[in-house]
Amino acid sequence: MPATTWSGGSKDIKKEGIDKQIIFPTGINVATENIGGLGLACAQAYNNWVAKLVKGHEDVLLPAAMMPAGCPEAMAGELHRCVKELGFKASHLVPYIGNRNVDHPTFYPYYQAAEELGVPLFCHPNSNGELTDRFDNFFKTHVLGRVLNCTPALVALVLGGVFEKFPKLKVAFFECSAEWPLYWMHRMDDDWEWAKDFPQISGGLKMAPSEYVKRNCYVTCEADEGDMTQSLKRWAKIIS
Repeated sequence: MPATTWSGGSKDIKKEGIDKQIIFPTGINVATENIGGLGLACAQAYNNWVAKLVKGHEDVLLPAAMMPAGCPEAMAGELHRCVKELGFKASHLVPYIGNRNVDHPTFYPYYQAAEELGVPLFCHPNSNGELTDRFDNFFKTHVLGRVLNCTPALVALVLGGVFEKFPKLKVAFFECSAEWPLYWMHRMDDDWEWAKDFPQISGGLKMAPSEYVKRNCYVTCEADEGDMTQSLKRWAKIIS
């Protein structure tokens, strides 16, 4: 049976010197990618369960609300419920679902709600998807899955004009390293030099793509990352 209350973990967290811990579910796609009413029910079931799990430890344990991306018309309402009724302070963002990227207009009400509530969105990879499923074992798909999940989300949010439409939206990318965005910031800026002359494809951007990344995005670093000089230099506006 799954746990219904948190037992003992707070002592371990304090022992490790951890101030706060963000909680994501195992099998994250179950709670986020089922279609229609089933998707909403799965997300609500998880959110209700994890709220009970951390009860009494909300100062340390911060669940990320799972959103039913397979039922996008319900995402804004579920976010309001999780924040206003369950006390959540962050929410999940799928990298993509089916043939929809995260710049699809059906997600706009969700972004508007996140802006109004002041809630950051956490993009967490799941190592699945069309670009990784072509490989034949978990070693290969896990190596590729992190960046091949989060890169389409980053490109869609920036070049799809989501950050231009929702300038106060904050998105954090998890488990891809702090080095990962640097190449894509350069790549997007390089193509922006010609694409900005074609408004029909340039997403209505009013500044270079890397500026949106620095304004709207956060990244996590891994404990065993090596030299982070360039990462820290490029992300100085965010982490300082």
